Amino acid sequence: APSRLRGMARVTLGDNFVSFDVTAAALPLSTSALAKSYPAVPLRGEYRGPLRVVGTVADLVLSTDLVGEAGRVQVDGRFDGYAPGYRAVARGAVTGFDLRGALGRPTAPLTVLDGRFALDIAGDSVANLSGAAQLTADRSLVDSVRIFGARAALRFGSGRVYVDSARVESAAGEVSARGALGLSPAVSDTLRFQFNADSLGGLRRYLARGGDGPAGADSLAGTLRATGVVTGSASRFALDASVDGAGLRLRGTTARTIRGTVALSALPDSATGTVTLRLDALHAGTAVFNEGELRADLLGGWQARTTAQFTAPSGVRARGLADVRRVGDTTLVRIDSLWARTS
Repeated sequence: APSRLRGMARVTLGDNFVSFDVTAAALPLSTSALAKSYPAVPLRGEYRGPLRVVGTVADLVLSTDLVGEAGRVQVDGRFDGYAPGYRAVARGAVTGFDLRGALGRPTAPLTVLDGRFALDIAGDSVANLSGAAQLTADRSLVDSVRIFGARAALRFGSGRVYVDSARVESAAGEVSARGALGLSPAVSDTLRFQFNADSLGGLRRYLARGGDGPAGADSLAGTLRATGVVTGSASRFALDASVDGAGLRLRGTTARTIRGTVALSALPDSATGTVTLRLDALHAGTAVFNEGELRADLLGGWQARTTAQFTAPSGVRARGLADVRRVGDTTLVRIDSLWARTS
């Protein structure tokens, strides 16, 4: 798509670079077309608004306030977008910002972000970034989850992203983190986190799909706490965590307390390891159990071997073993064995 500017501009063809001195209004500016010549431009789509640009692609001063289908973007900064070294020193804000549309990534979650940023980062790739970034979000939506506020202070260097502090308060719960992760698979570090949910109702989107109607208004309840560590890099990491909860209600199933452990590696795409869960005073429909124990051994490639064992007040005990495999949008379950003992 073409870009149309109204205003004043001087474009000078130099020996090495094209120099710009532009004061204009974008009517509109096609960032998708611009990115074909300047890959460092992250935005996609068409935007309208005032534009002030001075310099070359290797040293560009930019001040703009653009509005498009993906929301509003305000930026004031200095940029070096000429390979092999890139640098950005900028401040700005976003309003009603949708990451999926703005970055042209169909797999990203739908967002409505209101927030601010300040960054001073440099590098020729993600693996060797250096500098710092401050991110703040006000009331926003991320994948239909209401965010009340979020802050993150990040540093980059030595092949790592250092999370000096990060905190997100949302309808789904509150999460905080501190530590570091590698920016490439060759660099490893540890990030510690804590998650608190005072009500599972905030996780309804993920735990009770299709149960949001009036009949399912009270289908979720309970509290949940999780603490753990993430070890490795942003592209390949391991997760070790413990989970505790009380007063669980998930549709027709309730439990007085829950306790669980997670020990997984090769995340996010080839998870292997073990997930365990113990539930006390379990009610599932008309069935009542003193306790239930669940275990899943993940084998990678969306395959798992699962076991479940339950004990009822009458003395009945039951155990089952099954293999679970995910193929496309289908989950295949093969019952290996079932065992029960009655009074």
